[in-house]
Amino acid sequence: MDKTIRCPYCGEEIKAIARKCKHCGEWLNNNKSDDPESQMRRSITGGIANIRNSNILIWEIFIIAILAGLFKESWWWFGGTFIGLAILLSIPFLGTAFCIVLSLLWGIIGYSFGAMLSDAAAWVIGILSFMAGLGIHFSGRQGIQDMN
Repeated sequence: MDKTIRCPYCGEEIKAIARKCKHCGEWLNNNKSDDPESQMRRSITGGIANIRNSNILIWEIFIIAILAGLFKESWWWFGGTFIGLAILLSIPFLGTAFCIVLSLLWGIIGYSFGAMLSDAAAWVIGILSFMAGLGIHFSGRQGIQDMN
């Protein structure tokens, strides 16, 4: 015989494995998110997103290193900048500050594009760009830390 419980919405007796009450039609929150399979799925999908964002972060460091090398006309500056910024990400406080600075740059770029439309658009696009940058950079930094 199937185990039964009472619906938290209408009080009628229903099967314990039910996802929706057959009496009142309410969806039930059978918290199955704690089972190992669900935890592993969330961990894998979150990890994939972090790795994608870490690729963005690494490309940004690469572009900054290229600009430093071109500005100083030196391969040493390119290599040193790339390695230095990569190491910087692993230092807790400095890596956080670096992610914030990169996000501010995204905000400035967004503001510049928005300024072509109007002052209001400049602020909205700038703030949204900054917030998106924060999400991508901190997720990417977490992905890099997870790979270590």
